[in-house]
Amino acid sequence: METQSKREYQKAIKNRYRTSDKKTKSIILNEFCSTCRYNRKYAIRILNRPIFRVKVTLKKKR
Repeated sequence: METQSKREYQKAIKNRYRTSDKKTKSIILNEFCSTCRYNRKYAIRILNRPIFRVKVTLKKKR
């Protein structure tokens, strides 16, 4: 699975994971780990972190 595909899949699963109870989270986590081939602990961190936003930085002229 490519990086872009993993990010899209992660976005789709993230809200479902956060609003689920403990038993359902385990099922979602198993599915996510087998699809993306991540370790469980790493997948938990990914699904619990805030949604990634791109920061735009402007370079100062000297």
